[in-house]
Amino acid sequence: MQKGTYQYDNVIFLNRKQNSQTDIKRVLKKRDILIYIGWICASFFIGRVVILEDLAPFGVALYASLSHSSTYSFIYLIPIAIGTLTNSFNLSGVKYTVALLILYVYGQARGVKRKRLSRYERGMAALISIFVANVIFLYIKGFILYNFIIALLESTVAFIMVYIFSHTIDALSKGQKRRILSNEEVICISIFASLIVVGCWDNSIFSISLRNVLSIYLILLSAYLGGAGVGAAIGITVGFILSLAGMSDAVFIGCLGICGLMAGTFKDLGRIISGTAFVIANILTTFYINKSTYTIIPLKDIMASGFLLVITPTHILNYIRQFFDASIIRHRDQIFYIRRMQDMISGRLKEFSRVFNQLSKTFSNIPTETEYSDGSQEVSEIINLIAHEVCSSCSLYKSCWEKEFYITYNSIFKLLTLVEKKGYIEEDDITSQFNIRCYRPYAMVEQVNSIYSMYSTNLKWERQLDECRYLVADQLKGISQVIEELAEEIDIDVHFKREIEDKIRIDLDKRGVRCKDVLVLEKTAGKLEVSIVKKACKGRKECSRLVESVVSHALGRPLMCKNKECIYAGGDECSIYLEEAKKFSIVTGIASRPREPKEPTGDSHSFMELRGGKFMLAISDGMGSGSRAAAESQDVISLLENFMEAGFDLDITVKTINSALILRSGDEMFATADICIVDQVTGYANFVKIGAVSTFIKRENTVDIVRASSLPIGIIEDIDSDREVVKLCDGDMIIMVTDGILDAYQGQFDKDSWLSGIIATKNTKNPQDMADHIMDCALRVGGKGPQDDMTVMVSRVWRSS
Repeated sequence: MQKGTYQYDNVIFLNRKQNSQTDIKRVLKKRDILIYIGWICASFFIGRVVILEDLAPFGVALYASLSHSSTYSFIYLIPIAIGTLTNSFNLSGVKYTVALLILYVYGQARGVKRKRLSRYERGMAALISIFVANVIFLYIKGFILYNFIIALLESTVAFIMVYIFSHTIDALSKGQKRRILSNEEVICISIFASLIVVGCWDNSIFSISLRNVLSIYLILLSAYLGGAGVGAAIGITVGFILSLAGMSDAVFIGCLGICGLMAGTFKDLGRIISGTAFVIANILTTFYINKSTYTIIPLKDIMASGFLLVITPTHILNYIRQFFDASIIRHRDQIFYIRRMQDMISGRLKEFSRVFNQLSKTFSNIPTETEYSDGSQEVSEIINLIAHEVCSSCSLYKSCWEKEFYITYNSIFKLLTLVEKKGYIEEDDITSQFNIRCYRPYAMVEQVNSIYSMYSTNLKWERQLDECRYLVADQLKGISQVIEELAEEIDIDVHFKREIEDKIRIDLDKRGVRCKDVLVLEKTAGKLEVSIVKKACKGRKECSRLVESVVSHALGRPLMCKNKECIYAGGDECSIYLEEAKKFSIVTGIASRPREPKEPTGDSHSFMELRGGKFMLAISDGMGSGSRAAAESQDVISLLENFMEAGFDLDITVKTINSALILRSGDEMFATADICIVDQVTGYANFVKIGAVSTFIKRENTVDIVRASSLPIGIIEDIDSDREVVKLCDGDMIIMVTDGILDAYQGQFDKDSWLSGIIATKNTKNPQDMADHIMDCALRVGGKGPQDDMTVMVSRVWRSS
């Protein structure tokens, strides 16, 4: 039953597959029919084209090109012959029909039919067929040298046109696959279209020439899509073909070329302006040539062509534009491949992030002895171990542990409770009742102390291992977050600004700066980044002196160089990276004094720029003073700098530093951490204090105080930090101090109020002056010199843009 069902399903699948293949063949067949109809119509109109009043080699050349690209070549022979005869139903028309028949017979020859002829061979076939037909008719009409020269000229034109038509056929027949056309192919297609227009009947509607309208529309379309160069080239080409066909004067060539040039020049202003430029160019050219108000190209024809251009659907124009401008395809492919690379890299990074996050959860979720045990199991194991070591060889073992089990167990449990309180026990701690019942009190005391000491040591190491495990879990979680943020940064929607790039390149060139490459990226939230590669300025600071202002003016928003130092001054080229300028800048002054003149200070500090337009200020005060305190505070600052610069979250950074200080030594070592993260774009400051003293913010008329009461880093496992967010203004000063500054004051007022008064009375905008002033006041009020390491860090915030 199952087998039959499987076969039935398989038959249905095969039937569906066959039906889908049949549908595809039908679609392809319909498309092929439409293509054949289009080429048949084109063959008919090109067969009607006559130049120099009596020459029509274009139909023969087109057949020589088409016959090789199609199995059914005879279907093109008939419309070309009909077109030739409808335009010149006389001996001349018969001549070209004979040339077509010669080509057809040649193409059906056994050796030629299976061979793929080159363009040269097809051109020679067209040349020979027309030359033979001309020779035959020269023999019939009588030999005249002029006619013989015309026959040679016509044969040569046929040879050239085979090359032109071959390029056109290759470009148009593969239109579904092609997206970029060379300049040669564009010219060939324009010649082909011009010949079709010439082959049309010159009908007029309300004195508007259909042939002129189509010709001008072709020029306007080419100029609007391809620009001034393409518009001028197509204009000259169309004018030349029309002049050869005897439909206009030679002046018409130059007029169409100039009009196409002007229309292409103003293409960026829209279709209406481009058409208007065509009209104005026609009027000016007419006035210059014949000083007449009667324009060379009728205004009615231009207006009709302009109307056709305006009503042409935008999606059709965009489709055709890509054939004219190869940079559009390159730009589109560039965005596509960058997006693919972004997706691939971002996906891989997110996979790594999930792996690290899962590892973090795995480490965090492993239960420990202290988590799932209430301690009763350890107590029982300790009592059993004591009983085994002390009582197993005693003669009263059965009496104590069988008859009086609960009394003995309770007595030893009390000893364990006592040793846990005191840390050790002595014989005097044993009760008189237990001493009477136990024959080995000394051994009991010794074993209880020994086993409890071993138990305490094991418990300590277990907790250390648990702390290490939690530290690893936090680190893995932090790495996961950093990788995820990196993936999100890579996965941003990036837009390339080609117009702005060209404007920057031109503006810099006007100022004498030659750029090799300019790249403008628009990221999320409209943020712009600019990358410029230019000739090295040999240390003349062009990047900050000139490039910043030019790029900022071009973009309409302030930008600044990421690297202020010119690190490429010695090379041939330098790369400049600009980002949106920060609204707030920060300048910092430091004053520090050790407790002992010959000893290093135990205070460490740092101020540095972070990613994302942020700035970090930090002070750490190690316990005590001297080299050991200096090492402790330096470790805190160094870890803080590295973690923050790598992009770790501040909470994870603080937890990691705290755990590292606890684990690295059994000694009691700790340090404070006073951190301020300033957002230089918004002006908000995030204060994080761990055991640190107050921070002071000097404003225009007041002094604000940021206080904290948490413990320093390295004392307890679960660190607690005090946070406060403050909005900064232009000219504010952030004063961060260690406890040595505040402890220097021993007066009756509050220490914070004392220092606030010193800050408020000092009128300066220089942060270094403020830091030195505070240090001098603290030393002066202390009297006997520093009683602790003293550090002051003052940062002034000012609006830079």
